[in-house]
Amino acid sequence: MLKLELTTTTSPIADGPLAYGVTTSPFGEALWGFTVAGLCHLSLHDAGVDPCAILRVRWPAYHYQARQAQAEALLDAALCSTASPIQAWVSGSAFQVQVWRALLQIRPGELVSYQQLAQRIGQPKAARAVGSAVGKNPIAWLIPCHRVIRQSGEYGQYHWGRARKAAMIAAEQK
Repeated sequence: MLKLELTTTTSPIADGPLAYGVTTSPFGEALWGFTVAGLCHLSLHDAGVDPCAILRVRWPAYHYQARQAQAEALLDAALCSTASPIQAWVSGSAFQVQVWRALLQIRPGELVSYQQLAQRIGQPKAARAVGSAVGKNPIAWLIPCHRVIRQSGEYGQYHWGRARKAAMIAAEQK
């Protein structure tokens, strides 16, 4: 199972460039963004995206530096259950970070509802707020927001598309 060591803060990322690379993942093109502090961005796309345009939305104040070999190494680590932990750095509110940490506790193949996740963090009436925090997850796939579904059992929306969410769930349940 992938190990992700999460460092969190409410302030902007460390000084220096935001490095990036685009790899082919099992779920489409993956844009990896990272600094000396660790992986700070992972998004999934169809082919042909402009990585810098995507990064500018979330990280407008930084300059970008292509580092393809490091992105390939991150993909390899994500796919290899025996690899060393991936160092990740995320910035969000205390509540968002609490939700993202709870997502890391959901086992591969397990699905939970937003309500169940809210209960797990001790906020049983905060299912909608949990859903908002899940939707702001900056590291797709590795912080497994795809494991959260509607109480009805429907997969619901997914930032990177319903088909990707279904593929991720199916891959984990094999």
